[in-house]
Amino acid sequence: MRKTGFIISMALLIIFTGCKDDVIKPVNRPTGPNAIRFAMNSLPADDQPANAPIYAIVSIEDANNAEVISNKKLAVSFSTKYLTEKIELEDGAYRVTKFILVGENGLTRFATPRVNSEKASLVQKPLNLGLELDNAVSLEQAVEVVKVAAQDKAESFGYPAGTFGQFNNETYLKVKLQAVVTIGDINYDSIPAAFKITSWNAAGEKFEKDTLLSAGAKEIYLPSSHVRFSFQVQKWGVTDEMTLNRDQITEGTTYTIGGAKAAKKLKLEETYGFISGSYRLDSKSV
Repeated sequence: MRKTGFIISMALLIIFTGCKDDVIKPVNRPTGPNAIRFAMNSLPADDQPANAPIYAIVSIEDANNAEVISNKKLAVSFSTKYLTEKIELEDGAYRVTKFILVGENGLTRFATPRVNSEKASLVQKPLNLGLELDNAVSLEQAVEVVKVAAQDKAESFGYPAGTFGQFNNETYLKVKLQAVVTIGDINYDSIPAAFKITSWNAAGEKFEKDTLLSAGAKEIYLPSSHVRFSFQVQKWGVTDEMTLNRDQITEGTTYTIGGAKAAKKLKLEETYGFISGSYRLDSKSV
């Protein structure tokens, strides 16, 4: 009887010991807001130059039909596809209620139709477009747009009358910006560089745009209603910034921004030879 009790005790000990390693441990979930950007593989053909600046006007509602993003203007860039700037939203369910693309003159060029509108059948997923955001996700949401012709009305896309005309008040200044970096005695004046534009309107509101400045002098568009502009460029560890007031900006002018740093010098050279199946030091010079 004692033997049987000993065996049962050992079995229970083994069970509890084995279960000890199987305790479910809490998972560290990512925290912070979710980053979302909108993507388009292509745009319908229109009469604008392929490299003409374009911006998205976006509105988003939460699950309670409260507008959390209202007519947010996002710069659109292109590499292998068209991508908007990122926006941040907290965890939750959302609906994209407006997605319009405008040119540098503020005129509407493309729009995503809303469900049950006259143009809705031209896209596979009309608005409202549902989003489920959780765990600090980084989401790239695909959207489709339809070209807005001169005779088209906002109502045929499912938007209130006048929607396509309310962004036409802004005009833009066209200038050129060129990154120039000097390393030692060598001057590099045709190089791509990370670029940031910051501008302020008369009310003191700040607007920022991050992009890549291509090699050479690149055309950029500045809102003419803004009163101050800051240009920042980064390349090879060199950072330079230029700040100008509106009255210091001359349309068509090329502004050069960059900097200089010392060239790195070779301090040590070692030569290796492959001997008997391995590399061995052959010579060294300082």
